[in-house]
Amino acid sequence: MNETKIYIAFSLLLALAVCTGAQEQQVHVEITSPEEGHRLTADSVIEVEAWAPEGDSIEAVEVFVDGVSIGVDSESPYSFPLESLIEASVHRIRAEARTAAGRRAFDTLILRSDVSSGYEVRVELITLYASVTDAEGNYVRGLGKDDFLLEEDGSPQDISFFTSDYTPLTGALLMDVSSSMIGERIVRSQAAAVDLVKTLIKKEDRAMVLGFDHRLLMYQPLTGDVDALERAIRMTGPNGGTALYDAVAGTARKLFNLKGKRAIIVLSDGDDTDSEFSYDEVLDYLQKTSVIVYSVGLQTLTVAQTQRHETQATIRQLRTMAEITGGQAYFPSFISHLPGIYAAIGRDLSSQYTIAYYSNNKVRDGKWRTIEVAVRGRPDLVIRHRKGYYARP
Repeated sequence: MNETKIYIAFSLLLALAVCTGAQEQQVHVEITSPEEGHRLTADSVIEVEAWAPEGDSIEAVEVFVDGVSIGVDSESPYSFPLESLIEASVHRIRAEARTAAGRRAFDTLILRSDVSSGYEVRVELITLYASVTDAEGNYVRGLGKDDFLLEEDGSPQDISFFTSDYTPLTGALLMDVSSSMIGERIVRSQAAAVDLVKTLIKKEDRAMVLGFDHRLLMYQPLTGDVDALERAIRMTGPNGGTALYDAVAGTARKLFNLKGKRAIIVLSDGDDTDSEFSYDEVLDYLQKTSVIVYSVGLQTLTVAQTQRHETQATIRQLRTMAEITGGQAYFPSFISHLPGIYAAIGRDLSSQYTIAYYSNNKVRDGKWRTIEVAVRGRPDLVIRHRKGYYARP
């Protein structure tokens, strides 16, 4: 072998050694169970393997399902019981490993759900929270059970439960903390959110504070402590991209298991740039969880942003998310309008009638059922409520 060939062979061996060494210095994480192609159920256990290069160690492994953290494990074997699951066509599992030296590694797995998992929306008693206003937007109070007409897919239904009394709220304040919120926007939104929780949260009410950039962030778990909620709101700080769809779906998932009136108040100033969820999948999530969405979009604060095609689409999406769930969408022209908008959301949640019924359609075929509510002899009134439900088996 001549000197040239020897040199080439030596160079190849050296390059291979360098590459091998580089690979050995990487953190590795892998979702080992369930395997690709399997179905995800409420009883699934997610198992993860992770290891760090020599001189470092795995500090923690965290697993997210549909954008929501289901746990952190600091000891191998890394195992995460799921315990609950919203039925959806697909689910996204994401594992993140963190080392003592600050290294990170990720693995993602997309699985279908098991429609026979037994963890489904219960539809025996369908409950609505209805806001009734006149042509000027004033709330119409003092109505009774016999004043309402209710239809499902055009078929009249008997109202089984009715009250005009205040129903305790379980709320989620979801705040955009992406980098575009830097400056006056985050300061004004924090102040308005603090005013909201001070006026809205009463003795039996509870709320949580979440933020989102390219991730969903929990600042304060569910509590009735107004001071704790205020501290959490003040902690929010702008950074990163905008994963609006993932954040809304993840927040809906957090509210899914909870009883009673549940609402998400979401504020965002940008277009989605980082979500794994599609917009249609978010709508599906909202319809299956029966939460009320109030969306506050700051996209109209600047003319340049409003004229963008993507922004117009976002405005339509925020409006639709609110309308299908019985909430409202707001798009202020000035950031100073936020306190008034949050006050209006508080009044709406406090003015709703609670209506519940058992459907006279006993077929549970998984199809969408449309709900219509009216007030007898008052076609001039506007009634807002969720638009329907899926008749799960």
